Amino acid sequence: MRLELDSPRIPLAAHGLARLPDATSTRIVCETGTVWITIDNDPRDIVLSPGQSFLVDRRAGVLVYALEDACVRVIERAVPAAASSGARAAAASALARVAARPSARVAAGVV
Repeated sequence: MRLELDSPRIPLAAHGLARLPDATSTRIVCETGTVWITIDNDPRDIVLSPGQSFLVDRRAGVLVYALEDACVRVIERAVPAAASSGARAAAASALARVAARPSARVAAGVV
């Protein structure tokens, strides 16, 4: 994913919406407020409070909805284009393990 933003921070007013067209391997960090994240064709509902984050683990569009005034930071984790498919698979596996840690909890019942 290539974000075309002046800043990786996205301020959202209450009930505001941000769409990330292809957020593969992107970490979304909630800095303030509370946001609800939904991923195209994914049954999960992810709710983030300040200090929580979520690593997008699939190629899909992502919607970030502010339940109240909020600010999220978007961190892109690109794998170099020259990397072999084995290296890309290993990197994806490592990112999935990081996202699965309890410290990366994104919503009650979703770890």
